[in-house]
Amino acid sequence: MGSLDGLLQSDDAEHLVEAVTRVFRSDVGRIDDFLTRPHPLLDGESPLDLATSGSAGMVTVLELVLRAEAGVAV
Repeated sequence: MGSLDGLLQSDDAEHLVEAVTRVFRSDVGRIDDFLTRPHPLLDGESPLDLATSGSAGMVTVLELVLRAEAGVAV
């Protein structure tokens, strides 16, 4: 998760890091797996690649994580 935190310097990035940490209950292995594995709802891109591609990608990943936190299947 350090890669995401180091590459993104915005309020949304901070929210994303916090949300991922909550959703995966600080389990570094699960966080790493989620961030680096291609995701079907992100057109096969990994959340980390999409989030670091620009602000729109980062917001898309944040919305995905927030949906998961709310209990929506992602």
